[in-house]
Amino acid sequence: MEQTPVERIELRKIYVGRAAIFGLLYGLVTGLIIGIFFFVGSLIGLQNGFTFFGKALNISGVGMGSIALIVSIIFFSVASFISMAVSAFIYNLISQIGGTLHIGLAERGQEMSG
Repeated sequence: MEQTPVERIELRKIYVGRAAIFGLLYGLVTGLIIGIFFFVGSLIGLQNGFTFFGKALNISGVGMGSIALIVSIIFFSVASFISMAVSAFIYNLISQIGGTLHIGLAERGQEMSG
């Protein structure tokens, strides 16, 4: 059987700051996409104001959609920023204990050996 070359990647450390910034950018994009759906949904489904915990608010569909858009962007940005920073920190703790992570990459359909 012919051996195929396998590219080996060693991942020793993930920089927490870079991972957090990536999480922030990911959250901005995700929040914008989901916020647009909230915005369009509020324009389609809202006719006579908005009730929040039983209190009627006189906010138009555009106003409520704008608030939903802004809140979703902020929420997803903060949530993904924190989760990426925590995951990078946990990975670095585990990699200090167990060494590096080795990832073997081969062509699709090729078997890896060794």
